[in-house]
Amino acid sequence: MRKQIKFLLLALILFLSFSSLGFSCSMATLCTNGCPKCDLSNAKLRKAYLVKADLRGANLTGANLTEANLTSAFLTNANLSNANLTNANLTGAELDKANLTGANLTEANLSGANLKKIKLNGANLSRANLTDTNLTNTDLSKANANFKDAIGVIKDQPVTIGK
Repeated sequence: MRKQIKFLLLALILFLSFSSLGFSCSMATLCTNGCPKCDLSNAKLRKAYLVKADLRGANLTGANLTEANLTSAFLTNANLSNANLTNANLTGAELDKANLTGANLTEANLSGANLKKIKLNGANLSRANLTDTNLTNTDLSKANANFKDAIGVIKDQPVTIGK
């Protein structure tokens, strides 16, 4: 009984601490692991744990997602333009129709990710893991990508690699 009371008191203290700092479940993905269509532009999400997060249609323009864990996250129609995804884990993430224009994906793990029909204009894919990544109809025009350093093979998929 005492352990339960201590746990409840600790939970209440943490809740009040976060509330006094302006944090709430409605403002963050911490409570529900979902924030579809949220405006998270320029958010500081370095090393964030967003496994299976529902971020469909979210605005993550300029967000810092360095070393974030986005394994199996739902990012369909999300705007990740100019986001920093250096060393981010996007294994199995759904990025269908997402905007990654100018995104930094250096050393990002995109193995098994769905990058179908997205624009990677100006994106940096240096040393990214593209093993089993779906790049069907993906636009890599003007992508800053050194595919010699990328892990995985891009073949038998209609991709646009432009000037």
